[in-house]
Amino acid sequence: FNTVGEVYPSRVLRDRIISGMLDLGFLHQGLIRDWCGLRRRVLCREIPVVLLTSRLLADKCPEARWSDFRYEPLIVEASECSGQVTWEIRRFYEKYGLAPQRIIVRPDMDSLLISVAAGQGVAVGSILSQIDVEQIKPLDTGHRDELLCVWREENETELLRDYTDCLAEVFAQGATPAWEAFHG
Repeated sequence: FNTVGEVYPSRVLRDRIISGMLDLGFLHQGLIRDWCGLRRRVLCREIPVVLLTSRLLADKCPEARWSDFRYEPLIVEASECSGQVTWEIRRFYEKYGLAPQRIIVRPDMDSLLISVAAGQGVAVGSILSQIDVEQIKPLDTGHRDELLCVWREENETELLRDYTDCLAEVFAQGATPAWEAFHG
């Protein structure tokens, strides 16, 4: 396996797996529409989808719900920003009830989190990927997603199946600390 501990936007990760640059990756079901050429294995179901907002913004109104932020600028991680990409982003986030005033594109997760913490807008994430940043508050959207292990169809081997079986077992053993903190 090519073991790389890097984080990519979903579309980039998918493209790197398809091109053979990576053997496998972890993606949320809802982030990818085109699975052509890929195999996938569900590792975890019913993962809370959260709206990430600045704690300062959220604390101004303690009763605030995620839907109170639906018109805020939406901060996304993307490797490119064209009219087509912006249109796809708006269309994708409509299913969460978001209608942002504008889309703010950041090149990586660190930039996205800094922008959210600074109150420049909101972002959508999974409770599993929630990084412990004190200035960011996750709000449950009520939506759920699945975490998948994804690989190229032609790369499927017994070793890969054994590895994904092992991963599925680990996830089946229980909740992650992030999940417990969110529901605690």
